[in-house]
Amino acid sequence: MTVVYSPPLDSQHGAEYIRANVDATFGSYDPGQDGKLKHTGLIPMDAPDKNSLYEEALIEHSFKWSPVKVYRGKFQRKGGKNFRLKLELLRRSGEPPSADPQRVNVLITFRAIDPGQPVYQDGIKAIKALQWATQSISSAVHIQV
Repeated sequence: MTVVYSPPLDSQHGAEYIRANVDATFGSYDPGQDGKLKHTGLIPMDAPDKNSLYEEALIEHSFKWSPVKVYRGKFQRKGGKNFRLKLELLRRSGEPPSADPQRVNVLITFRAIDPGQPVYQDGIKAIKALQWATQSISSAVHIQV
């Protein structure tokens, strides 16, 4: 999963010139033991154990306040029935809400762990059933010399 966005910038804030951060999680969204819906992230950020990194390390290694983030994970569907993509926007302290929404592009790529599984076809059916707006991208470009 790749997340790309164009955050508001303000050079008057020095090293904190990026004024917004977007984090993404993709995971299951099913009832927990208490019966309430619970989001469980399944794709970690492409980093060594992000949860153990302190704020300084998160920023230094571009896991925070970076407008391009990459998440990778290998998971098998273990009991989850409902899945969702969750995006969270964090603004710098004192940063007023923008009049324009923060636009975010998310590219999620799936492939089957076992060969021969209809992951692509099943994904397209699910997206069409949800009536999501989609746009095909070119997977190969042929350049004639």
